[in-house]
Amino acid sequence: MKFLLLFLFFCASLCAQEAAKPSGEPLQPVDRQAVALQSLAALIDQLDTEIVELNKKRRIETDSAERTRIATELDTKLKELNLLRIEFVSVAANINPGDIAGEDDEEISLKGELDALLQPVVRELKEITSAPREVEQLRTKINSLTEKKINGEKIVDSLAARRETTTNKILRAQLQASLTNWQEKTLGFSRRLEVLEHRLTELDSREISVVDSLSRIFQKFFRSRGLHLIIALTAFVLIFYLTRKGYAIFRRVSPLHRKKARSFSVRLLDLTFYSLSFILGLIAAILVLYLANDWLLLTLVILFIIGSLWVSKQALPNVFEQAKLMLNLGCVREGERVIYQGLPWLIEKIHLYTELKNPALEGGVCRLPIKDLLGLRSREYQHEPWFPSSKGDWVLLSGEIYGKVIQQTPEHIELVKLGGSRKFIPTADFLGLNPENLSKNFRVRSTFGIDYQHQPASTTEVPGILETKLKEGLSKIIGTENIKNISVQFSAAGASSLDYDVLADFSGEAASKYNMIRRTIQRISVEVCNEQGWIIPFTQITVHQADPPK
Repeated sequence: MKFLLLFLFFCASLCAQEAAKPSGEPLQPVDRQAVALQSLAALIDQLDTEIVELNKKRRIETDSAERTRIATELDTKLKELNLLRIEFVSVAANINPGDIAGEDDEEISLKGELDALLQPVVRELKEITSAPREVEQLRTKINSLTEKKINGEKIVDSLAARRETTTNKILRAQLQASLTNWQEKTLGFSRRLEVLEHRLTELDSREISVVDSLSRIFQKFFRSRGLHLIIALTAFVLIFYLTRKGYAIFRRVSPLHRKKARSFSVRLLDLTFYSLSFILGLIAAILVLYLANDWLLLTLVILFIIGSLWVSKQALPNVFEQAKLMLNLGCVREGERVIYQGLPWLIEKIHLYTELKNPALEGGVCRLPIKDLLGLRSREYQHEPWFPSSKGDWVLLSGEIYGKVIQQTPEHIELVKLGGSRKFIPTADFLGLNPENLSKNFRVRSTFGIDYQHQPASTTEVPGILETKLKEGLSKIIGTENIKNISVQFSAAGASSLDYDVLADFSGEAASKYNMIRRTIQRISVEVCNEQGWIIPFTQITVHQADPPK
């Protein structure tokens, strides 16, 4: 974005320069130029005469105050004469007065004295606005001279009328002197006005079309500053790329970098080199501009660097922390475990782009800019799982959602439920549902009750009989090898039944039949009750009627 602004700045600059510079050929008709030259010649002759008269007066004047006034007036007339001569040459040769007057030698100031570093920029800004400033100055002078000419003509008419009606010789002589003086002034205003109008017409005639202006802009830009800028950028990119590429080759052959664990000295060497590669590229770009004597671009680059450093002073603490991370001295270190976006990751390598890895996830490699590690904390780990499930495992989420994991990535977990429907769950949400992995062995718990009339056998015969029948029935469905343990225990004497807890442990191979096992346990329990004649009670409500009043 900043380079685009600079490019537009140079385009505007070059456009102004092209518009301001003359073509070297007369743009006005010869008669108008001759009239302007004649007016200038008359003004120069008049000033020469006035300067001669002032010199005579100064030589014969005895009063010191009057001599000082005459000297001041003489100095003013000499400066004006010098300017008129410069303008005479400018009109005759059809060039800018500034090219003759040597405005480039003027002291450049911006709100006082500026540092020498800013002089090329200020000079360029003055050159950009030279044409519009000159036009505006000419119009201001023309308006002022027009007003003075109109006032002078009024004064001449008034003095002439007064002189004709006056009979006093002394007053008539004074009026004649004043009239002659104002006639000369008015004539000077007219001649000066002709010169300025010619100059304004000449500047207006130099306007070029937008297409021609853009064509000249690009031609000159790519011949001078544009070419310098492209070469400087190319030098920066080449030096930066070649040094990085060379260092990459060095890392492949360096015995220090072949070790799996990078030492502090290796990290420090990497950090130092990456900083130097940028600095060397910047020096190369500055050197190109220096050798090309393009002081404007060089000044802007230096100002850009200074401004960037000044703006980035707020970011220095973050830069320091990032440097500590690259040296493996920060709160996040290589080979440790870190939680990022709710998932555990192994920090493989800390660099400008840090690699995080989760071996339990498909595509479980994450590349982060080093600034994203700020604020994280890592820790050492000991044989900890990287995810509660693996592809192919059967899981139970929040005791409700039951399915088989067929894909798990850092973004989502895909489950296939019984019946074939599929459910997609964001990975972070999946962990929030407290997943229970059934493929690593699981337990099914079921509650069953019989009537109180079987109370004598409730703690002796019933548990053993029910346990045996459950083992026999479940073995036919999932196989004896998948049954870890089955236990039937008296749980409690309920309000209307004697309750038992059925605790059945199975291997993970039977996880796909989790729901079937729960239903089978209830079915076998009912069948045993039918065989043994045990009554299964239902909840009863007993209503006691109060005795009638006597």
